[in-house]
Amino acid sequence: MQTEETLKRFDYTKQSFTYRSIASYTWDDDNTGSIIFDSVTPMDVARQMLSRLDDSQLLRYFSIAVSYRVETHIFAIYDILLGREELPIEDIRHCIDSYPSLVYCILKKYIPEGPAELPENIASCSPSIIRNILRSANEMGIAALAALERLAPAILALDLATYLDLLWSAALCIRSSKLVQEILLVLHEARSSSRKSSRALEFTHKHALAVVFDRVEEAADTCPCDDYGKPRKQSTRPARAKLVLPQPTPEEVEGAAVINDDGLQGVGIAVVAHTRVDLPTPIRIHTHVRMQVASIAPNSTLPRPIVDATVTRAARGELHLDVKQPLPPEWQEVDWNIFDAGGIATSAAMLAAVQRFGLQGYECCRLYDIIVGLDPATDASSDASEGGSASSDRSTATDEDTIDASLNASQRQAVQTAIHSSMCLIWGPPGKYVGLTMLLAC
Repeated sequence: MQTEETLKRFDYTKQSFTYRSIASYTWDDDNTGSIIFDSVTPMDVARQMLSRLDDSQLLRYFSIAVSYRVETHIFAIYDILLGREELPIEDIRHCIDSYPSLVYCILKKYIPEGPAELPENIASCSPSIIRNILRSANEMGIAALAALERLAPAILALDLATYLDLLWSAALCIRSSKLVQEILLVLHEARSSSRKSSRALEFTHKHALAVVFDRVEEAADTCPCDDYGKPRKQSTRPARAKLVLPQPTPEEVEGAAVINDDGLQGVGIAVVAHTRVDLPTPIRIHTHVRMQVASIAPNSTLPRPIVDATVTRAARGELHLDVKQPLPPEWQEVDWNIFDAGGIATSAAMLAAVQRFGLQGYECCRLYDIIVGLDPATDASSDASEGGSASSDRSTATDEDTIDASLNASQRQAVQTAIHSSMCLIWGPPGKYVGLTMLLAC
């Protein structure tokens, strides 16, 4: 009698699935929808019928079009929303979050050629527009670069925190090494006049770009992709999992990201990947992953969908993921390959430190003027930036009374030496001010 069973390390049989088709949708008593989406209905007739509907009905049909891949109707409905006398801003923003390629409809309507500012009635959507250009860059390629160049005035007008968040989004969303480098440089150049107005802003932009480039290079080394954003074959076999919706906690219900009741997906989609308990993978919390559909769709020419995500929580047999691009309509029916693209904890902490330095200025760091390279006698009071300001009287900051009273005499002397010297070496055990003095030496 057999008393033991050996399990294969990678025991998996590829499953098949079928892409959704509008022909399989049941309309019940909705005669209007059945006519609009009927393949024999001319598109101009469908547009006329759609134009007579209110916004809530349009959003319902938009959700159906996205769920069943009716691309012609997706763009037709969005053009109608953009043509309203009073723009439904929230609906417009929600639609581009659900289907990022729609941002090009906005550019076609408001910025047909050359860099220009967005009209006042839609300028509030500029962060969402730029973010969704980045989210669609893998599919649109060089068109994303042209779109960002047209939006240079909008990028320049962004506050520092929003700009750094968009830089980080580019690093997490764009998989082609060449494309992401070009996009990061376009974003950086669009801010040239802003950062030249202040040495503090110049410092912040320079180091933020360096941090993001490091994250991009690490992702390219850990999970290399081709020019189309498709992960290359790797020596380490990717994890394989099913995706399901998480059971939200009361705290998570208040968060911004999930799939809404109407089926439209917002930015930051929370899902759970169920993996094998004995999964031999380095994927942990704060890991950047790239997920590709592993199942096969017979007789289909559509490429296998790929999305990026970050791991927000890791437990035995499951990974909680924050997905950066919209998932395909069939995402719960298919198996996914999960590729490790490296950890983001260090890079995220470094970028957060740079942002805090740029926003809070001298309040964040007592050596603010020295790090930035300001002359404390002349420039410290005048170099106020959008994110922070320097001290007007450095002598006050270096006064012995401002040093933490909990420090002993030796530590107080070390801090005084660091502040008054352009470069110094402080030797001693790890302590509260070791990192500060090392930063000064750099």
